[in-house]
Amino acid sequence: MVFGTDGIRGPANVGLLSRDGLTRISQAIAIFLYGKSSHPSIIMGRDTRISGHDIESQLAKELSALGVEVFLLGVMTTPGVSYFTQKLGVHAGIMISASHNPYYDNGIKFFDEKGQKFSLEWESEFEEILENIADAVLPLHKETGIHEVSHVSQDYIHFLAECIPQSLSGIRVVVDCANGSGAAFFPEILRNAGVQVTTLYSEPNGVNINLNCGALATQTLQKEVVMTGAHMGIAIDGDADRVVFIDGEGSLIEGDQALGLFAQYLHSKNSLNHQSFVTTIMSNLGLDRYMSEKGIQVVRVPVGDRHVFQEMKAKDLILGGESSGHFIFSEYLPSGDGILSALMLLKIFQEYQEPLSKICKTFEKIPQIHKSIPVAMKPPLEKMTKFCLSLKGYEEDLRHQGRVLFRFSGTEPIARITVEGTDKDKIEGIANDLENTLKQELLLMSRQVV
Repeated sequence: MVFGTDGIRGPANVGLLSRDGLTRISQAIAIFLYGKSSHPSIIMGRDTRISGHDIESQLAKELSALGVEVFLLGVMTTPGVSYFTQKLGVHAGIMISASHNPYYDNGIKFFDEKGQKFSLEWESEFEEILENIADAVLPLHKETGIHEVSHVSQDYIHFLAECIPQSLSGIRVVVDCANGSGAAFFPEILRNAGVQVTTLYSEPNGVNINLNCGALATQTLQKEVVMTGAHMGIAIDGDADRVVFIDGEGSLIEGDQALGLFAQYLHSKNSLNHQSFVTTIMSNLGLDRYMSEKGIQVVRVPVGDRHVFQEMKAKDLILGGESSGHFIFSEYLPSGDGILSALMLLKIFQEYQEPLSKICKTFEKIPQIHKSIPVAMKPPLEKMTKFCLSLKGYEEDLRHQGRVLFRFSGTEPIARITVEGTDKDKIEGIANDLENTLKQELLLMSRQVV
């Protein structure tokens, strides 16, 4: 498989992100797009990591040589590429980013002509083309143009401002831009709305993206919120599709709590159609129980914002999200936008006139233990016999009081184990045992491979 949870991702200049690999990707994109149109076009954006410009340049030149018209946004957020793919009427969009990963990784996220992440069917089609690219007949067309369209970025700023038209004056916020692509947009949008902004990590230099900052490293932001007396802190990741919130006391607001707040707010405004929203299997079961009391249904899907949106579309729902901090408001965009989500929270905060710590306390969590285990290989679950037996045994043991979740990350060399249940000591023991069993079995399998 070429695609992980969110596009293609890995170390820059290695494998599919090497020069030879990017040539193969360019050829596959061209063939794929000619299957959709006789005059294909594509738009590209990138985050601020050092390898982004070279990847953008190579893809643009090779696609243009194959007859694909290319539009370059330059530094842009992932949701911004989604927005412009739809707005400018091109056949596909590409975001060059490794999201929350460090600078030495990079990746490619793909959007269809509606600004939606590639469906599983489109991913499979693309992967098949890529696999057989050596035998493929490449398009024979005259070279097309490469158009710099970075000037349209102000349109994205105006679009986001119009989503929350009222003034947000009087709110004090500390913003962590992760030294990523959101640094060029987020503080300006907030200040234009009247927010008093203190900005952190908004000076990208190519290698400091996500470096001890951003949505996955909020320690400095939490301290700054307390020191400045801000109402809240907001941190986005390197490509601004993820956001996390800090309350005025410097505490992290979990993604499930924020999602619960969004759902309740929309429900109170009679805007939560079908009284339902979508989240993934990773969200806490306490969210389901609390929402059920409020007459709201929680619909669950596999991990990945693509799965969230596809289910939203299938069930005609306007809200979806992940506990990791991806939130989708499909009334505005078909993809998660950290900046838009922050504006939505600020709107609610201003309307409720209560501390964020209070309004985001939407439900009582059921205890969870999360394990992130570095791995050198990702064998199918059924191949890990001992671990599989342990997993099934604990699933049965917790059947009425909790659950066990296991998956390999689709974006990093990591295995994730989550154990959830009412007895914290019990689930800690289960999580530790599963971690040790997994490590032992993978070690044994690696020795057999050698």
